Order: sequence, then structure tokens, then C-alpha cells
Amino acid sequence: EKGREGEEKTLRYETKKLTKLNIKKVPYWDGFENNLLGYDVQSWSEKNEKIYIEVKASSYSNGTFFLTRNEWNFSLSVKDSYFIHLWIQNDKLPRIISFKELHNNKYRIEDSDNAEWTKLKIIPIELN
Repeated sequence: EKGREGEEKTLRYETKKLTKLNIKKVPYWDGFENNLLGYDVQSWSEKNEKIYIEVKASSYSNGTFFLTRNEWNFSLSVKDSYFIHLWIQNDKLPRIISFKELHNNKYRIEDSDNAEWTKLKIIPIELN
């Protein structure tokens, strides 16, 4: 339920962003029907390039969240077109995490079950 709520917030956020940028497109909630895509919402960047957004809701005040193996692999396939919208508790805006940021030293990525993981635990380091 929190996940769907976060996805709805991202749709509203992206709609406002595109309007503000005068991009005459709308975001698509591709993940509503298919949770296996590796992302939830398809939208467009400031340069009018297609982007893919994985939406996460975190009840951890520091923003710890989990990615599935499929989400991780999809991020690797589209790289700089991949973003995470992290909705922390009752924040009004998402923390937007780019592919590049996710793969730098601002996050500790815990590979669960000795590389036989189904999801990764992502822990922000000193971001709050």
C-alpha cells in the first residue's frame, strides 16, 4: 500500500515537473500492471530524454530501502536514465537518487545471502 502511494506521489511530482519544464508529455505508470519491469514510472528529463523511475517508500528516517535483483539489473541496463524516487515517511518531496549517485560511496549496499540475493539493502551514509 505504501509503495502504491509513493508511485502516485511520483506521478503527481513528474506531471508538475514536466509542466514546469514545458514538456508536453505525461509520465506513464508502467509498473501499475507489471511489477517485473525493473522500474515503476516512465517520464522525461529536463533534456526531454526518456527516464525510468523506481519508486521506494521508506519508513526508516535515514532512507534505507531495498532493491530487487531485477531492479538492480535494470538500472545497469539503462544507467544514467535510471532514477529512484525515495519517499521517506511523510516528506513532501522525494529524495531523487540518480544511477551515478547510487553507485558512488554515499550508499552502503549490502548483498544479502552471500550473492544469492533477491533484494539489496541500500543504506545512505551521512545523507541526513
